[in-house]
Amino acid sequence: LMAAAFDIDRLTVRGSATPVVEGVLQTTPLNGMAQYSFSASAALVYVPATVQLFQRRLVWVNRSGTEQFTNAPPRPYRHPRLSPDGQRIAVAIDEQQMHVWVVYDVTRETLSRLTTQGTINYNHFWTPDGRRIVFSSAGRPDPGLFAQSADGSGGLERLCCEDGLIGGALSSISADGQVMVGGGVSGASGDLNVLRVGVRKLEPLSQTAFAEGAPMFSPDGPWLG
Repeated sequence: LMAAAFDIDRLTVRGSATPVVEGVLQTTPLNGMAQYSFSASAALVYVPATVQLFQRRLVWVNRSGTEQFTNAPPRPYRHPRLSPDGQRIAVAIDEQQMHVWVVYDVTRETLSRLTTQGTINYNHFWTPDGRRIVFSSAGRPDPGLFAQSADGSGGLERLCCEDGLIGGALSSISADGQVMVGGGVSGASGDLNVLRVGVRKLEPLSQTAFAEGAPMFSPDGPWLG
């Protein structure tokens, strides 16, 4: 937790920031929401970073709403994504650093680490053939959109530039694996962007006065919701 003098008249920071206290818990490293507050008398209260984050379980839910726990151990899971064949689950885990894992092999009941680089890895989704996982990665010298083999082999492939993070992460890929779409930010409104495999450059898909986000291709391809 840092502090800096502030000029209330000029609305500017004066001087350099100085450390106040270390080890303050963040709700998630993606948005940096630190768990602290000050009283009117300037007393500081905060949650230590050593506090264990909220533990969750991965569960199957059938069409009637019945839940069945998997054997994956409790962790601070986020955003589980089921593979196209239904045999693996990719999920983000909040542990001060947000990583993407191929967390659960349904048959083997194993948890496997996928990413080793970047302090914030998020917004992941499977390619239609189930061979790779695409995700956004920050906290590294070259932030952007990356692809990684789902079995963890090989290195990362950088698909797009830093704009892929700032402009809104991609969220869906076409059935043929050639086009990815996602919500972006343009001025005060959200627009949709498209990334074509091999181009490595985000292109606008729609530019309107409305805020659009989280687009998804239909399973057969020609529709976008």
